Amino acid sequence: MDVKQIAIVDVESTSSTHHAFGGMGRVIQWGMILLDVPDLHVIESRQTLVKLDHLWFKEADPEAMAIHKITEPDVQQSIRPRFALQEMFEEGINWNKTCFASWGSFDLEMLRGEYETEFGKRPPVRYRALDVRSACGVVDLADTETSKWSYVGSHQWAERHGVSLRTQPDLQRIAGDKKAHDALYDCAIISACLRRVVEKV
Repeated sequence: MDVKQIAIVDVESTSSTHHAFGGMGRVIQWGMILLDVPDLHVIESRQTLVKLDHLWFKEADPEAMAIHKITEPDVQQSIRPRFALQEMFEEGINWNKTCFASWGSFDLEMLRGEYETEFGKRPPVRYRALDVRSACGVVDLADTETSKWSYVGSHQWAERHGVSLRTQPDLQRIAGDKKAHDALYDCAIISACLRRVVEKV
């Protein structure tokens, strides 16, 4: 694969299963950090809130909404889903040379659901996708305590392995004063975890 950059993507949503696949979930926030290959230097970052119709908030999963704490008034000045998708995933990105990456498969599944809903087609990501959680799991194979965990979040993994944005100024600038479960902040953490994996292999 002639990959020139990695797109670290994180989403926040109204439910854990997209409505295109039988749930009531829609993406309410996108975050992305583009890293070059092979050095993993930041090229750019993108983030947007998504304006959804009231129905999606009415049917939202309270547990999911409590994680990110994004409310309906928060997104009233934002852009509609199809414009958010175009802005985030189509402007200035050559997906023939870009690897989609996220923590687990959830974010890619939500992206597929949004494209199916808005455009009736698959997203431009195609077949290039990297599960950063699985890559981090390789580092943990020799650690019997870590290997017992049924699920490890990016923040848990970063804390366990001493990964901090404070030692990575480029990612710290992107994260700013944001907190966990803000999509762009989570992208910064995932990017930092990926860098740690690359250091160890």
